[in-house]
Amino acid sequence: MVASCSGGVHTIQILNILEAYDIGASGFGTPQTLHLVLEALKIAAADRRAATADPAFVNVPIRRHALLRLGA
Repeated sequence: MVASCSGGVHTIQILNILEAYDIGASGFGTPQTLHLVLEALKIAAADRRAATADPAFVNVPIRRHALLRLGA
């Protein structure tokens, strides 16, 4: 199976992280909300740099990134 581009995988990872928080209650654009979103983006970017490559040459752990529950 050929891996898709990393954007979708890491978008799912970001959403999985944020799912553990009630962002609606913290409010749109508040410092707390922005902090949570930026931290989730930072984790996904680090994973992307560390483990995303051409699947023809590297074992890319797509399921691990997509199913990771760091926020829980």
